[in-house]
Amino acid sequence: MKKLKKFLSLTITLLVILSSFSLMSSAALAKVSNLTAYNIDDDEINLKWGTVKGADGYQVYIYNQSTKKWTKLSNTKKTSFEADDLLSAKEYKFRVRAYNKTVSGTVFSEYSTITVATEPDEVENVKVIAKTKNSVTLKWSPVKRATGY
Repeated sequence: MKKLKKFLSLTITLLVILSSFSLMSSAALAKVSNLTAYNIDDDEINLKWGTVKGADGYQVYIYNQSTKKWTKLSNTKKTSFEADDLLSAKEYKFRVRAYNKTVSGTVFSEYSTITVATEPDEVENVKVIAKTKNSVTLKWSPVKRATGY
């Protein structure tokens, strides 16, 4: 009988410890902070953000303006991501969230969102078509999605 009581006592203690561990590990994650874009050019945007304590990794999404849906680009353990093969002179919306895999499932933080545009393509085929003493008239090939020159 003493062995049974000791076994039950150890079993209950172990269950209490495991349940408290599970509760602690499924605590909410902080929202990704300092989401910024850098090294932007005509076909790529680089993103970076601050580390979230307790995160196993991060998910990066891009918004598709045609379908009005978010598409996951990556699960990453890094605090940066390079989005490439983008169109020039176009606005893009990205969102990032942290995640933590626990025994009871995956816990996610809230999303952080940023909107940023790629640079326009370079102007090509620039030609002087007329010049005077005080002015020069130029002609060039139009740049896709350019809103001005």
